[in-house]
Amino acid sequence: MIFFGCLIGIITTAMCLRILMPIAERIHLVDLPGGRKQHESVKPLVGGIAIFIGFACAMLSLPISLIGYRPFALGGLLLIFMGILDDMHEVSPHARFGAEIVSALIMTVWASIVITNLGDLFFAGEIRLGFFSIPFTTFAIVGLINAVNMLDGSDGLAGSLIFVQLFLLALTAFLAHLIVEAKVIVLLMGALLGFLYFNFPFSKKRTARVFMGDAGSMFLGYALSWFATGLSQAPRSAIYPVGILWILSITIWDAFRVILLRLFSKKSPFSSDRNHLHHVLQDRGFSPKNICFIIAGSNLMFGLGGVLALHLGVSSPVLFISYFFGFLIYCTGMRFLQTAR
Repeated sequence: MIFFGCLIGIITTAMCLRILMPIAERIHLVDLPGGRKQHESVKPLVGGIAIFIGFACAMLSLPISLIGYRPFALGGLLLIFMGILDDMHEVSPHARFGAEIVSALIMTVWASIVITNLGDLFFAGEIRLGFFSIPFTTFAIVGLINAVNMLDGSDGLAGSLIFVQLFLLALTAFLAHLIVEAKVIVLLMGALLGFLYFNFPFSKKRTARVFMGDAGSMFLGYALSWFATGLSQAPRSAIYPVGILWILSITIWDAFRVILLRLFSKKSPFSSDRNHLHHVLQDRGFSPKNICFIIAGSNLMFGLGGVLALHLGVSSPVLFISYFFGFLIYCTGMRFLQTAR
């Protein structure tokens, strides 16, 4: 059954892309070359729309009630709509953040998917957020959505990295015997595979033919937030919250480092630069395909390490402290890559 659902997701996404790509060029829903961009031709920005449709069709193959996923669909549609507007007309940051906050509130208030417990991070017992649960969760969701968007800067990168992170979340759900949740995540992976067939840089001659656009990065960031929060909190509690940090390690580390650098330079945290990991690797001469393998592979290694450590009984505080030192090592490595000749 799950194989059939994945097949539906892959085929539907691919078919949607075939239909939407020529339409995108006619309505100017495209990314033009020039400036800091690496591509040399016009690229349709319809990947996110196709992924959403493919995932929705795949979900219909599951013999379960989909009522609980209505908030997910509404929040996702809102972000896709805002992403399309941004891709076509470059809406203001205030409008983007407004849509992200509303989608986050749909998740927290309507779906009741909220971070209420951070676990034991400092050997001082569990940290319960109480009244701060909804504001904290909203901040985390908006932060992750934008962190995913920041990494969407090289052919195949965002899709490959999110695919790995979804795999780790599906593995977490499976190990906790949450089979339905694992199947839902796998179906989204299937839809993402249909997109990656058109987006992954398989060779120098076969580069990305389509981009996911802001619609795709915002929706997939929202999806990661939904599954990560749901699996780390009651009633599912498939993994301690610190495990989620390891599963999303590269995305969080990259965004946090870049924002800190901008703040230290007295720049807006939302300004553009070439301090992201994929930019640094591009400047060092790595091909888009190798950048995907390096970043997605590193995240897979860190994520598997975190999940395995928790299942072997390593305490949350030890993993949290290790995560902090991992971030310091990451920053040191980035500094070396940027300065070494």
